[in-house]
Amino acid sequence: MPITPARKKRTPKKPAPSTPVGQSTEDGVANLTSTMKMSVSGDFFCMDMHMPWFLYTFKYDDCEYCCVDFFAPTLPKDYFFPDISNGGNTLSVTVRIPEFFTKENRILKARKRVKGFNANSTAVQSFKTACASIDELYKFKDYKEGAPTTVPLPFTCLNRIHSWDVCGYKNRLGTLTDDLGGQQFHWCLTVTVQKLVSKIRVQGGFQIVDDSSSDEEDMDTSNNDGNNDS
Repeated sequence: MPITPARKKRTPKKPAPSTPVGQSTEDGVANLTSTMKMSVSGDFFCMDMHMPWFLYTFKYDDCEYCCVDFFAPTLPKDYFFPDISNGGNTLSVTVRIPEFFTKENRILKARKRVKGFNANSTAVQSFKTACASIDELYKFKDYKEGAPTTVPLPFTCLNRIHSWDVCGYKNRLGTLTDDLGGQQFHWCLTVTVQKLVSKIRVQGGFQIVDDSSSDEEDMDTSNNDGNNDS
């Protein structure tokens, strides 16, 4: 019987990274790189703020608008920074991180009732080291922030925010209100953008000028007409 040589085992190919529908591989890599550059994170921390959101569109006075609602942390309005990017196709909202979050004494205040817990505890020392490392990253900035929440818009918009506001809604979770001793609120941030309308192209005119006679002849004709009138 003829001897059949053994076949070499094929090394399975790794699947190619998926690319969103309608987006080229180059665009996907570019977007990923851009996102990575904006992110402020490391092995033990992340300052990025990703808020839940949904959008809806409407028309008013012959213009089309898009509203995006975010479920936002309860912060003053000047802690939010909405912006239009990507040629009017992306809405981004950056949220400033309150200073208390990385205060080194925060852990002591939170656990002051724990027996044996003090400034010499290993947890406190580790907490302070983490806070100091984060503060070092922001030593040349006025406030802390990370990557924004980004929203792909349904159409290209003007490169400016039409309007935005923060609305407070009563938190009706009874246990939370009772525990904190007063009315609590949910924060919703609403950003409105306007669709970019292509400029109407003005139709150029066209004419043929009759220049068969010279300027001198035109002047002579005009003078003769004047003499005849007299």
